[in-house]
Amino acid sequence: MLSKCNNAQCLGEDELVDIVLFRTPKSWQQEMDRQGLDRLTKTPAKVVEFMEWIKKSKDFQSNNKVAKIDNNKGSNDKKRTNGPPASK
Repeated sequence: MLSKCNNAQCLGEDELVDIVLFRTPKSWQQEMDRQGLDRLTKTPAKVVEFMEWIKKSKDFQSNNKVAKIDNNKGSNDKKRTNGPPASK
């Protein structure tokens, strides 16, 4: 049976963010930098929320710096997001 944790044994928010960032793709970290997100000062929930936004973004391509847009189409069928969620 596991022993109970006390407050001194809990991970801090900065440590949780470090763990999450350790397994984050480099391209996502670069996108966070490009968007101006200081991930070391945000709560773990805000960092994960931003990562979810990156994952859902239709224009984000992890292997390219800029998303390609086909200008030959008559209409733009791509749905665009208005940007990352607002941070507090």
